[in-house]
Parts: sequence; C-alpha cells; structure tokens
Amino acid sequence: MTKRFLCLVMAFMMLAGTTAFACDTTENLPIGYYNIVYANRYLFFATDGGSTFRPLELPRGTKVNLNDYIPTKEGYEFEGWYTTPREQVERLTEITLDENSVVWAKWKIKDGLSEQQIDSGIVAREVIGNHVVLLTANGETLIAPVTDLWVQQNARLEAMMKLYNQKFNKQ
Repeated sequence: MTKRFLCLVMAFMMLAGTTAFACDTTENLPIGYYNIVYANRYLFFATDGGSTFRPLELPRGTKVNLNDYIPTKEGYEFEGWYTTPREQVERLTEITLDENSVVWAKWKIKDGLSEQQIDSGIVAREVIGNHVVLLTANGETLIAPVTDLWVQQNARLEAMMKLYNQKFNKQ
C-alpha cells in the first residue's frame, strides 16, 4: 500500500512539475495555466487554385496587410481577399489576428466577366483543346480558360450523365 501511495505522489509531483513550465514565467500565473491568451495565431490563405502562400504564424493582435499577399492564377485577375468563400461581399485589405483566420481569394476571368455571371447564363458549352471552354451566355460566345482538373472532372461528369441517361431515361 505504501509503494502505491509513494508512486501516486511521485506521479502527481511529476505532472505538477511539467505543467508549471507551460505557463508564462514572467507573470504570476497559477500552476497549470496554459498561456492561451498570449499564444500565436494563424492566418491561412485559401487561393482557390491560385498560387499558394504558407500560413502565417504571428503573435495575437498582429495586423496583417493583405495587399502584400497577391496570388496569381492563369486566365484570371485577382479581385481581393474576403472572409467568406461564397458571399464575398466585404473586401479585406487588413486583418487583425485575434483568432485563427482564413481569407478567401476572389477571381474574375480576364475578359471582364466573373465566373458567377458566366455560370448563370450558360446555354451551351464545349471543350476546345485542354484549357478552353466555349460558352454561349446571354447571346454572346465567350472563351474562358479552365484547368486540367476541370477538364478531368467535366469528362467524369459527362460519363456519369451518359450512364444515368441510359439507365433511367429509357423511352
């Protein structure tokens, strides 16, 4: 019984000793207090297929000028960083790292139309070569660049639709 008690006391002392190193020694913080308040924060860049940036690890409260981080994407112009991937209403030029954050890139096709404008009015599309799609939208014919991944996914989708139509659209 005494050996178990001594082992338990030693384990407790070792545990208490390791948690004391986890707190900031410059302030009078209780033992076991993990210094979450002063920990670094991360900023992640979601570039949606554009050039990538490593996540930034900076002290809490640091202001980051997002104009210093401009990605590139073939066939597109960078329009700015946003806090949400879909709505993309409020453009950010600076962000304060009070918490871990993600900023989302917004792109427009170089001919002046955004992807949303093209997607909303597609009447027909055709793959020309490996990197170009012919779009007939709102009575206009447009040529827009696409990635190899898009070409692969489009081919898979067309094959799946062909199988679906053969199975379920019998006449």
